[in-house]
Amino acid sequence: MFNTIINHQKEHIPYTKKVEITEKRAPTDQSIEILKEMEEKTVSRIVKNIITDNNILSASLTFIKDYQRYSNQIVTKFKLNNTDYVFTYNYKIFKKVDENIKCFIEELSVFVTQNIVNKMIEQIDQDFINAMEMLKRKEQ
Repeated sequence: MFNTIINHQKEHIPYTKKVEITEKRAPTDQSIEILKEMEEKTVSRIVKNIITDNNILSASLTFIKDYQRYSNQIVTKFKLNNTDYVFTYNYKIFKKVDENIKCFIEELSVFVTQNIVNKMIEQIDQDFINAMEMLKRKEQ
């Protein structure tokens, strides 16, 4: 009954026929090595530019026996950056020597670290105060 004739004269494509492919490669071992080398050089330059003073540490130890308390004392006096410090450690005679040494080193490390950090904080505070004063002077 109905005859339908369809003539396609034009090709209709909803996307472009020309496709460009760009190749993105994963980093090679050589490029990774170059990147690491550049990072190391950058870090070494930054560290090289940090200004530090000459830190000198001189120390001495003294052992004192306390027969009444069954303990001994190690009195450590040390001088760091022209500041004297005295650290006293009490250890029990009945403990193993290795345990006493380990505890002594740990407590001495904490003592030294606390004093160094306190000095650093004081210096940073002073530097910050000086910087703020310079900014106020520039504003005026």
